[in-house]
Amino acid sequence: MSVEFITTATTSKGLHVTLRDPQAGDLDAMWTFINTLSRERTYLFIQDVEISLEYEQEYLDRVLKEVAEHKGVQINAFSGSTLIGNASITLEGGAANHTGSLGIAVAAPYRGQGVGELLMQTVYDQAVARLPGLSMVTLSVFGNNPIAINLYRKMGYIEYGRLPDGFRHREQFVDRVEMYKVVAQTTNR
Repeated sequence: MSVEFITTATTSKGLHVTLRDPQAGDLDAMWTFINTLSRERTYLFIQDVEISLEYEQEYLDRVLKEVAEHKGVQINAFSGSTLIGNASITLEGGAANHTGSLGIAVAAPYRGQGVGELLMQTVYDQAVARLPGLSMVTLSVFGNNPIAINLYRKMGYIEYGRLPDGFRHREQFVDRVEMYKVVAQTTNR
């Protein structure tokens, strides 16, 4: 698969990054990235679990298929040759196929440098352009992650619910905060 989207950008804090669609050759970088985040026990569904290379290959194959079939968009952010973050919006199925689910992660050394904001805007713009029928984006966030919650609010996401103790983070239960954003381009409906 050829790369459909690639661009260079500078974050609000002056960091130069390359943003692009994932490629089959990203496997090792993505595997290292997710396992580093998992060991960190950051605010992700995957916590303190070692992901096998085979599992990551299956994940990458699924992402590439979703991108090719216009059922998902993923943007990988690189600083030089280092994968420093990624964001995805994946369409749900069935009666919810107009709704995309957002996921985002940024490597610890690059947090606070505007990478998350740049990734969120880029993946949103690409999803609106490339996912037919998309009219809403949803996300779940750990209630004890005010930095992320504030960024999502800044990016136009609205909280619509909380599931008490819906996530476990570092042996503690925290609220699962649910947020959404209506796609500005309503012609997709």
